[in-house]
Amino acid sequence: MLVPFQLSEAIVGLELTGDYWLALSRWLFDHKFQAVLVNPQLVKKTKKTEIIQVLKVMLKMP
Repeated sequence: MLVPFQLSEAIVGLELTGDYWLALSRWLFDHKFQAVLVNPQLVKKTKKTEIIQVLKVMLKMP
């Protein structure tokens, strides 16, 4: 998985939105991936901020 992107390591972020992350985090751990749990509210807020920034740039374009 890392080879096509020429990466030496990756960290996978999992949102705590259900029970799926338990099995997935175990699989990632078993396959030597690092996994971190992220707050879904913070992810949503970050996405919203990024969208607003893109819209501001688009509105400034001639």
